[in-house]
Amino acid sequence: MTLIPGDLICGIEEFAPAEGTYEENDSIYASIVGEKSENAQKRIVGVNGRGMRGLAMGDIVYGKVMNVYDAVALIQFEAANPHLGAHSTYCYLRISEVKHGYAETFREYIRIGDLVKARVKDVTPLGIHVTIADRELGVIKPACTRCRGWMSLRGENAECPVCGNRERRKAALS
Repeated sequence: MTLIPGDLICGIEEFAPAEGTYEENDSIYASIVGEKSENAQKRIVGVNGRGMRGLAMGDIVYGKVMNVYDAVALIQFEAANPHLGAHSTYCYLRISEVKHGYAETFREYIRIGDLVKARVKDVTPLGIHVTIADRELGVIKPACTRCRGWMSLRGENAECPVCGNRERRKAALS
C-alpha cells in the first residue's frame, strides 16, 4: 500500500517512528510518499521513499477556486513540482493573503472557477494555507461569472470573448 504525507501508519504504542515518518498526538504518520516498512524486532516503523517529499512552506501550487466565503476561499490544487505530495488536494486562501494590505472582499481578486498560482504559507494537520499576495502569484486564467467561459486577462482586467463581460482580478504578473 502506497502512503502519502499525512497518512496514519499506526499508534505510538505499537511501534516507534523511523525514517520517513513523524509523531503527532500519540500516532505515527508518513512524512514522504512510499511503502510502509516495519521492523518487528526493533519495534520501529518507517516509510521507504520514492524521492518525494511533502508540501512545505514556500512551495508553489496551481489550483482551481472551488468556493469563496467571506473570509476564506477553497482551492483544489496540484503541486507545481511532481515530486511533492500532500495529505489533501484542497487548500485554503484567507482574505488576508490576497494582497499586501487590507482587502475587504474577495470580489475583485478571485472568483469561483478561476485558475490560480499560489505559494504555500502553512501546512498543518487541519489544512494547507496559501497566499497570492506576491506580484508573481494570483489568477492565471479567470472564469467568466456570466457564461463560465475563459476570460482574457490583461493586467488586472479580465474580459470574456464570448459574452463581453468585464471584471477585475488579482493577476499573477511575471
